[in-house]
Amino acid sequence: METGATLPERPEILALEVPGASFLEVDGLSGGYGEGWIFQGIRFSLPRGQFAALVGPNGSGKTTLLRGILGLLPQQSGSVRLDGREVRGYGRRELAKRVSLLIQEDGEPFPFSVEEIVMMGRYPHNPFFPDTPQDRQAVQDSLERVGLARKAKKPYLQLSGGEKRRAMIARSLAQEAQLLLLDEPTLHLDLRYQLETTALLRQLAESGLAVLAVYHDFRLASMYAQRVLLFQEGRLVSDCPPGEVDPQQVLDLYGLDAKFAPAFRAFQNLPS
Repeated sequence: METGATLPERPEILALEVPGASFLEVDGLSGGYGEGWIFQGIRFSLPRGQFAALVGPNGSGKTTLLRGILGLLPQQSGSVRLDGREVRGYGRRELAKRVSLLIQEDGEPFPFSVEEIVMMGRYPHNPFFPDTPQDRQAVQDSLERVGLARKAKKPYLQLSGGEKRRAMIARSLAQEAQLLLLDEPTLHLDLRYQLETTALLRQLAESGLAVLAVYHDFRLASMYAQRVLLFQEGRLVSDCPPGEVDPQQVLDLYGLDAKFAPAFRAFQNLPS
């Protein structure tokens, strides 16, 4: 996926098939910051091998839900199980070996190399220095999976926006997380990098990871996600393969006039 590469093809969207037992199970989850609930009664499950997109407008509570899944909210109720075990029963390092949360970028890091940024993902496995041969191999493998192996020594700050996103995803892979939670992974990216990044998430899911990513753009999410969860005012209003989403629900989600419905239907029927 180097610059100038052919854009990833839109995969065929089939009826939803659960690849196996659920790795993530969310049951009746409600959460907030102490002044009422931001989301309520959330129920869904996610197996390994599946890429699900959490889609909704600004302010609907999507980012807060990701934090709630990891038990990071001061006020929450309900159950979240990871690999059959309550999330609250994991220690932080133990949990970090299984789940990676990629939040929206907040400023720039110190001038580390790409390789050093990715090596930070090894902390749950080796909080002490120096790096072990196993750490270095995990970093190399992760960089190869996201197409950045040739830029391992390059300063992170010199990467393009899309390459920075891939470097952060590589850090999660080096972490050996089996569940990726991503908050707007295509934020501020141009169209090419939006497509490349989202296609990469689909590829990672097909390799056996469970992937849940927040999107504002229903169209982009529907091109590569195997499943779309529509999120409105703190509640899930739909959970199905993208080709089965009711266009009226999407219109209601964004407060759009019914005249836009044919555009959504046409998009769902695009050839793969």
